[in-house]
Amino acid sequence: MHFLKRAAVSKAAIALNCVLFAPLGFAQSIELTNWYAPLFWSAETGVKPDQQRGAAISGPLPLVAVTPCRVMDTRPEYAQFGFNGVFGLPAFAAGQQRDVPIPLSNCGIPASARAYSLNITVVPLGPLQYLAAYPAGSAKPNVSTLNSFDGKVVANAAIVPAGVAGSISVYTTESTHVIIDINGYFTDAGITGPTGPTGPQGTAGIPGPTGNFGPAGATGPTGAAGPAGPQGPTGANGTTGPAGPTGLQGTTGAVGGTGPAGATGTTGANGATGPTGAPSLIPGPAGPTGATGATGAAGSGGLQAFASFSNDSGSAYNVTIGGVSIDFFDTSVANNISMTTPIATLPQAGTYKFTYCIRLTTNSSASSRLVINGSAINASIITPVSQTDKYCRTTMLSLISTNSTVQVQLFGTIAPVTLIAPGGAELVIEKLN
Repeated sequence: MHFLKRAAVSKAAIALNCVLFAPLGFAQSIELTNWYAPLFWSAETGVKPDQQRGAAISGPLPLVAVTPCRVMDTRPEYAQFGFNGVFGLPAFAAGQQRDVPIPLSNCGIPASARAYSLNITVVPLGPLQYLAAYPAGSAKPNVSTLNSFDGKVVANAAIVPAGVAGSISVYTTESTHVIIDINGYFTDAGITGPTGPTGPQGTAGIPGPTGNFGPAGATGPTGAAGPAGPQGPTGANGTTGPAGPTGLQGTTGAVGGTGPAGATGTTGANGATGPTGAPSLIPGPAGPTGATGATGAAGSGGLQAFASFSNDSGSAYNVTIGGVSIDFFDTSVANNISMTTPIATLPQAGTYKFTYCIRLTTNSSASSRLVINGSAINASIITPVSQTDKYCRTTMLSLISTNSTVQVQLFGTIAPVTLIAPGGAELVIEKLN
């Protein structure tokens, strides 16, 4: 066997010394780059595939060049091009030898070929010690055709003699895909010269009588179905449907009745007015201060609890689908409401008015909402029609539990956002009853 450095074939050398034939079949549909092949080849000493084929080679054999053609490709994606059976799947297993009958491939190589100009490529599934190609029926030689110790794709050109039935044997030490291309073969069979010019047509003879029609031949068998074409591209995703309507707000719970006021004691009768004394020129001492009267009942209306929280620090957040809570570091005023960022706590039950605003440095497609006692409040959600940098909403809710918790969140997408500074976020809570 001869191993050759891959290079382009000289068109002039091919034109002067050989005839160029174009192969037919599926293999011709794959574009290949040509490589160097010698114009003559002689069998090496000791490389004789069988007694009949080897003994008949007595001198250098000429190259018959063909258009580069793919003989074998074990990669699964190339089965659609006709690489099946011994010319296709599966990949070579570790320590496997496979015989490749090149005259039976789609490349139109005759059975009279004595050796082949091949380009062999491996696509290893890991490190590959070596691949050996040699005449079928011969013992595996102690030389390699190519190696890929780092498991990369490697190609090498080689002249491989034909063995039994014109086949070659391929052996790999580890698992790999194998690709074999051919650009010519060596043969001692004579090459047919070009057809001579057509001679002049002779005079037409007298037409003979028309013979009887022969019987119609039987219909030939239906050819095998061609391979299925590749799957078409996936269609574009449909547009997102409109958001469903916001659920109805729950009814406000009834306000508890005011307890009865205590009874007022009866006023004693006024004593009789005494006679007016003579005016004194010296004022008398001041009398003692009377006892403080009872506190009157609480008036109706007014705020029983109030708080205003803000974030002026330009905080940055990574918004997630499930939501990220906004921190509030600054408290303007807080009456019966506390804040441990990012959670505000409402000690009292009752009806509350919540107003929140979020302002970002850039537009975002995220949504915003209130989360009370760990549950999202649908009436508080802002879902922008297009990207926005400002979210503000006011919501009134009745809370029946004491020590309820309140958070403000951004949610519904995965994106980084940054609050403006100052005025990045505000939360105002008012207790109405």
